[in-house]
Amino acid sequence: MADLKKRKIDAECRIFNDNWTFKYLIANIDDKAVCLVCNETISVFKEYNLKRHFSTKHLVKYKLFSPEQMKIEAEKLKSALRKQQNVLKNLSNTDKVLTKASYIVAYKVAKQCKSFSDGEFVKECLLDIVELLSPEMTHLDESCDINNTSQLLIFIRSINHKFEITEELLSIYPMKDTTTGEDFFMALQEVLKKHNIKWDKIVNITTDGCPSLTRKNIGLLKRISDEIKKIPEKEIIFLHCMIHQETLCTRVLNLKHVVSVVTKVVNFIRGRALNHRQFVTFLQDIDCEFTNIPYHTEIRWLSLAKGQFVFDMFTNVTSFTTKLKLFSQQFQSKQLTHFPILQEREKYLKSSDFKKYEAIVNNLYKEFIKAFDDFKKIAKDLSLLELINLQSNQILKNQFTEKTVIEFYASLNPEMFKNMLDNAQKYLAFFGSTYICEAAFSLMKNAKSKTRSRITDENLGAILRIATSDLNPNFEEIMNHEHTNFNPSH
Repeated sequence: MADLKKRKIDAECRIFNDNWTFKYLIANIDDKAVCLVCNETISVFKEYNLKRHFSTKHLVKYKLFSPEQMKIEAEKLKSALRKQQNVLKNLSNTDKVLTKASYIVAYKVAKQCKSFSDGEFVKECLLDIVELLSPEMTHLDESCDINNTSQLLIFIRSINHKFEITEELLSIYPMKDTTTGEDFFMALQEVLKKHNIKWDKIVNITTDGCPSLTRKNIGLLKRISDEIKKIPEKEIIFLHCMIHQETLCTRVLNLKHVVSVVTKVVNFIRGRALNHRQFVTFLQDIDCEFTNIPYHTEIRWLSLAKGQFVFDMFTNVTSFTTKLKLFSQQFQSKQLTHFPILQEREKYLKSSDFKKYEAIVNNLYKEFIKAFDDFKKIAKDLSLLELINLQSNQILKNQFTEKTVIEFYASLNPEMFKNMLDNAQKYLAFFGSTYICEAAFSLMKNAKSKTRSRITDENLGAILRIATSDLNPNFEEIMNHEHTNFNPSH
């Protein structure tokens, strides 16, 4: 007996007859037979099925209708169905727009480290505006705990073969108990494991030089060094924030007698509102190029490191130490070429004054050499990042001066300059300062203040990740992944 294959409806290629719409009030909607009267779907484009549905459910109502009346009724029902579909479609689009709006508002609030209650205020404003513009549109929503906790900020900078650099907040880790070097190491281990980052991928760690991080035997850097020794031929270069180092070096000048007077004057001016207003008015009256006077703060100078790579800062330090050496030699020979103010008083200067100036410059020079000793490990390689022996290729020499460092190395042939590019990638990933951490701490103080102390560690981390990132979220992509149906109640 021959095998009988089971028939499949899809294989029959049934075609909907437009006359069925006027005859049975059933329309072809998205390749489905839909009754215009009760909105039921008939599974097959087969006249017998459509006729049976009409006869059993709607014949009593329409049995006295003429063909012309049936045609008019069909058009009326189709028009009503289209309006209903448009309403549903508009509601879906409205919900999608509202959801995207809530994402954008939440992103802006977090980016500026504003209170979550500001989001509620924005919501109220939007609702009032929406009610005026379109009474159909509504909705938007968020939450906050108090913890006096030390926060460990870990930033990471990575670079790919195209020399595209990514610099992001890897983690904000709440230190619930003590903050010893061992505690920091365990926290760092946990963060690296969570993000699947291996120690052999790390080339540099930069800190602000606090004791818990740099103690010789029990600091974080010592624990990391012990861990790295387990990896054959692996080395991590530890750096102390260059801007902090410069600030520490200046203390050898012992200019307290000058700074203390200036600080008292500034505090007198800024200490009372009246003094401050009168001083600002005075500056305006004399047409001064400065319009105000800020409080003294050492951290402000960390902004000098913004946008600079380690070799840029190293070049500046090397240049400055070379100048100090020159100044010392000039004071020794009683030359004042680079000191115009001293030149005006040259006839009043004694030999002892020149010796004093020479000693000050020498002390500062020695302090800089000592402070930046750890950069000697990379000085040889850093010289490759500047000219790298490209003298023989005039085109590359011109490109080096015309392009940025990143653009220049990205344009090189990876086969011809493999070692050079490996070196460049390595040192472009270095952090020369802790500027980005200090900036994040300022944001954190704004995000978690006395008037906003109930924010959780998790929410704080999310806010700082957004506030410190240069990446812009793709809201459309987020919505496609997170939402299939948009509900105005969410």
